[in-house]
Amino acid sequence: MPDSPVSRTLSSRAAFESVPKGEHPDPIDMSFGESEWRAPVRLDTAVLNALTRPREALDAEARAAVAQYLRESRGVDFAPEQIVLAAGVHPALEAAIRAVGAVEGRGVQVAVPQPSYGLFYPTIEIAGGRAAEFATRAEDRFLARPGMIPFADPGKGGRWVSALLLNEPTNPAGQYYSAEQWREIAGAIRAARGYLMFDDVFGMLDFGRIRGRRVPSLQTLTPELGPRLIAFGGVSKEFAAGGLRFGYAVTPNPRLAEAMRAELLAVPDPLALAAAPEYLSRWQELIQPHRFYLSSKAMALESVFAERHLPVVGVQGGYALFADLSHLHGRRLRLRAGATATITPQNLHELLYSEAGLKVHAEDWARVRGHYRFVFSIERLDEAVQRLKLFFRSAR
Repeated sequence: MPDSPVSRTLSSRAAFESVPKGEHPDPIDMSFGESEWRAPVRLDTAVLNALTRPREALDAEARAAVAQYLRESRGVDFAPEQIVLAAGVHPALEAAIRAVGAVEGRGVQVAVPQPSYGLFYPTIEIAGGRAAEFATRAEDRFLARPGMIPFADPGKGGRWVSALLLNEPTNPAGQYYSAEQWREIAGAIRAARGYLMFDDVFGMLDFGRIRGRRVPSLQTLTPELGPRLIAFGGVSKEFAAGGLRFGYAVTPNPRLAEAMRAELLAVPDPLALAAAPEYLSRWQELIQPHRFYLSSKAMALESVFAERHLPVVGVQGGYALFADLSHLHGRRLRLRAGATATITPQNLHELLYSEAGLKVHAEDWARVRGHYRFVFSIERLDEAVQRLKLFFRSAR
């Protein structure tokens, strides 16, 4: 790969998600953020449409399907020209960062909390933005608060415009914000004359563990932020259809939407355009069983940590659990070969892989010391749970 800012970022440890380097004869991947649930959707018609119909027609129908899905599931209205289609959420996010910079005529400082999805950090750099990381607190369920967020100076002549990148449920902690919390964050964004980049790709995968009735966050954010809102979604997470590479961004700001289209580097292929409406139109039928699949797995994994009195934030939705394993640091682990090793922050994920065959990211992936993300949306979770219990018993 030729040397460039992009190639240097892709070569960084963060871009490769801090994966373990060891070996195991039968590994179980708890780092890959996809669901192994399968929606009962046949794509015969979609394939035929992709082969025989013009791209313009497929694009128009896909935008209409996104608009209808958001209207029915979130209670918000977006016109077709306010919808930008991309080959997944990450190309849309990159385009959004570049588009904000083009519209504002300044660099884009993207505030991103610790913890966050590990690939957010290099994605910001690839898009030409500047990441401004900020710490959150376990006692706040790792949710962002206005006073924590590092906004750029909104005064005239400033070199940077502010954007805040948040997802919901949060990844990796699986938490939702309340409507009041969103209103407080929106007020801070307006005061900073910034933007919210809201990753809603897991949005409907809540497990019913939130006290009271949950109002879809876009119902609060759209009127609060108006042209300062960019929201992202797709079919990869809610519908477990990651292979289609279909994502979208929506914004009430027509100038920003046009700039995003100009900056977009990867658009959906014809099959993704034809297949996405098949999923989106059946959301009420498909998402509920997916929620049940995920919720039951989340509870099974949570119980392992509870048995060992290891701190974990109770998962409200999504694919992953965020566990504090710092209590294991300094303990001695009996190895399969008969020797022992001392568990450290640097080697815990390596030992989980080499000794238990469980692949997770290093602690620096999500940027919180001693904490690790465990993806539970896998078919082999029962086996992974037993391996994890044995690993904990072997740590003295």
